[in-house]
Amino acid sequence: MENRLKEFGALLVRQAQDQGAIRQGPTELLMELIFGAFIGAMRAHLEGRLALTEELRDFAEQACWDAIAEPAGAG
Repeated sequence: MENRLKEFGALLVRQAQDQGAIRQGPTELLMELIFGAFIGAMRAHLEGRLALTEELRDFAEQACWDAIAEPAGAG
């Protein structure tokens, strides 16, 4: 199941790269960066180290997007 999820994630990243929404670079690495951030945040929440409020979820979403988005004016 994890492999299928990662394959789907990589497909979405490649499509977004083709559209210029996500920076160019190793597709699998970009996908793993976001997957790792998601897993880390969920683990911290489940272990009681981080309360994922709606505000923090929104912040995390923006931070992940900022990490992979094509910079403004690039391309």
